[in-house]
Amino acid sequence: MATKDVGNGYKVSVDWAGGSTWVDIGQLQDVDPPEVTMGEVDTTCLDDAFTKYRPVELEDYGTFGFTVLHDPDDAAHQAFYSNIILGTDGAWKLTPPGNSGTNTRTFTGFATSYKEGQVTPKGLLTAIFRVRLTSAITATP
Repeated sequence: MATKDVGNGYKVSVDWAGGSTWVDIGQLQDVDPPEVTMGEVDTTCLDDAFTKYRPVELEDYGTFGFTVLHDPDDAAHQAFYSNIILGTDGAWKLTPPGNSGTNTRTFTGFATSYKEGQVTPKGLLTAIFRVRLTSAITATP
């Protein structure tokens, strides 16, 4: 029987230059992977008894996001913020835990948002990042 994986060890990596030098995003607290959706168009006619749809063969890879325990001095955290301002399209890689480079997903996307979490006297600093995918997802088996 196969073991069940947990999220511990999941990696998000980025290369702002295109995908040859990956930098792992450190101190990940959570990851919200992208959702792939198929577009649809309403084809209902006035004489139909129910609403009808057909797929529009344009897949939408949406966005993905992640939360980090924010370190304002971390180069990867700083680069993410800088690249929002620049509108840089980076290469992204998602690697599930417990593998040796297989079952990874790669794609391109640009940073769309950066939000620091609530600051409290005893709370950890966090930041939430979002990325809009600009390519299809390539899965490495």
